[in-house]
Amino acid sequence: MSIVAWESVLVGSPEFQKPPESLLVDPRKAAVNLDMVRMRISSVFVLLAIVGCGVSDSTTNSSSSNAKEVVDAKLTSLRTASPEQYLAAIFSRYRNAASYHDRAQARLSYRVGDQIESRVAPLRVWLDHQRLYLEVYDVCLWSDENAMTAWIKDTATNNFDSQVLRTEPHADRSEIDKLLSDPILAQKLAGGLAGPPPQLEWLFAATPMNQLFNATHVFEYASNRSVDGFPCDGIKVSAGQDVYQFWIDSTEGLIRQVDLPSIQVPSQDGVAPQAMSLSLEMLGASFRSPESAPGMKSLPANPRYVQQFVPLPPPEPSRLFGARPAEFELTVKSEKANDLKVTEQGSDRSITVVGRFSGDASSFRSIGRLEQWVAGLPEELAGRIRVLVSVDPDAIGSWPVESKLPAAVDQRLMAAQSLDLSGGGLVVIDSNGRVAWMQSGVTSESLVTFGAVLSDIANGVDVPQRVREQWADQRKAYEQAVNAVSTRR
Repeated sequence: MSIVAWESVLVGSPEFQKPPESLLVDPRKAAVNLDMVRMRISSVFVLLAIVGCGVSDSTTNSSSSNAKEVVDAKLTSLRTASPEQYLAAIFSRYRNAASYHDRAQARLSYRVGDQIESRVAPLRVWLDHQRLYLEVYDVCLWSDENAMTAWIKDTATNNFDSQVLRTEPHADRSEIDKLLSDPILAQKLAGGLAGPPPQLEWLFAATPMNQLFNATHVFEYASNRSVDGFPCDGIKVSAGQDVYQFWIDSTEGLIRQVDLPSIQVPSQDGVAPQAMSLSLEMLGASFRSPESAPGMKSLPANPRYVQQFVPLPPPEPSRLFGARPAEFELTVKSEKANDLKVTEQGSDRSITVVGRFSGDASSFRSIGRLEQWVAGLPEELAGRIRVLVSVDPDAIGSWPVESKLPAAVDQRLMAAQSLDLSGGGLVVIDSNGRVAWMQSGVTSESLVTFGAVLSDIANGVDVPQRVREQWADQRKAYEQAVNAVSTRR
C-alpha cells in the first residue's frame, strides 16, 4: 500500500473520527466539529500530496556522498538557487540518507476562550541503514535483519489485546510498502492527528514529494526564523488559497518544521468561524548515525504474536445490562400537573429513557439530536416512552433554555452513578425496572438502531440477553481468528 493510498482510510478510522471534547468553542453554544476538521486535514494532504506519491519505486544510496555535496553547496548559497531547486535538493538528501532520527510530533493548536491550547501526537522515526523504528500515534514498530515487529500502546484496548505483529524482514528499503502492508497497521499509522508521518515519504520514495512540484504551485522564500533553537530558512509553497511553509535548518539541511494551512472550522449556532493550525515539528532531527538503538516502548505483557493484526471485537456489555440500577430519583416540578418523577424502577410509562447533560460537547450534540428524534416519534410509541434528561449541578447554566425535553437536576449525581451515565449518554429502563439498553452518545446513525431497540423492548424482546449472546459469538469468532494467524516469536 502506498502512502497516498493511506489517505483513503483516514475517514473510516475510529481514531481519526474521535472528537476531542476539549475543542469546545463555547460550551453554552457550540462544539467544534472535529469530524469536519479531520476531513479538512485529510484534504490538505491530498491536495498537496504532503504525504507523497507512494514509496513503491526502488531507491538507492549509491550517490549519498555526491548528493550531500550538492545539498551543502546549495545551503551555502541558498538565494542563488530557486526555492524549488533548494527544496528538491533537501528531499534528495533525505532519500539518500543512510541514517536519520527525530522525536517528531504533530501539533494541532486552537483557541479556547482567551487561551491557545494544543494537542500533540508522536510522529517519531528512527532509521539506521536497514533498521527502522517508528513511534507514531499509538503504534510502535521495529524492523531489522531478523524480523518486523509492531505493537499497539493503548491502555483503553489493553494494548490492542496484546497482539504483536511479527512478519518476515525486508532488507531492501524499497520494500517499505511490504513492511507496512498489514491493513490495520497502515490504518493506525494513517489515522491519527495529521495522517501518516511524511518522513517515510521523504526517506523511502524514489522521487520524494513529486506532486508537490506542480507547475501551478508557487514557490518563494520566506523570512528566516529560529525553530527549536536552530536558524532556519523558510520556503513557502502556495497551492491556490492554501499555503505551506517548510522551515529548513540552514546549517544541517534538515526540515525542522512544516506548517500546514490553517483549518477553518465553520460557524455554528451563531459562533464565529474558528481557525486551527496544524504543524509538523521535527524535534531532534539528525542525519548522524545513531550511537545506540532507539529507546523503545515495551511490548505488551503476555504478547500474542500474530502474522497479521485482527480487528478487536466490541467491548463487553456493561454489567448493568439486564440488571436493576441502584436507587435514585429525578423529579420535574409542575404547577399545572402532577410532578414528573423518574426512579431506578422507571416512570409512569413502560419505557423510560434517561439522558445525561454535563455541559460538554457530547452533551450538546446528544441532547439536540435526541430532541429532534423525540419530536418525530409515532404517536403510538411516543405514548409508551418517557424521556427525561438529568442535568449535572455545575451544568445548570449551560442547559439550552429553548429545549423542550423535560430535565431535572441530578443534585448529587446519584442518577449518573447508578446508571453509569457519561455526558451525552442514554440509558433505557424497561417496565420491570431493568436496564434494557445503554449507549455513550447520540449520532444520526445510532438513532436508527435506538429506535429499533425501543420497538423490540416494547414488544417484549429481552434485548440485554440478545446483546450478550451476540457479544459472546463475536468474542469467540475473534479468538478463532487470532489463533488462526498466531505465530511463534
